[in-house]
Amino acid sequence: MKRVEAPTLEEAYEKASQMLDCSISELQSEVIQHPSKGLFGLLKKNAIIVAACNKISPKHEEKKETMD
Repeated sequence: MKRVEAPTLEEAYEKASQMLDCSISELQSEVIQHPSKGLFGLLKKNAIIVAACNKISPKHEEKKETMD
């Protein structure tokens, strides 16, 4: 699992997918902190997520096919 911080949730998901080398739709993630703009730019908070790739490995698919 990777912890990712970015100005927006969209950017956090993109960074996580690049770091884990999988598509955004294959990510399993949990939002730790939602982004906020703060007051007049002060106390601004970035989005923070924890993500893992939910991709099925080719080895797992081969085992599944042999079981059928």
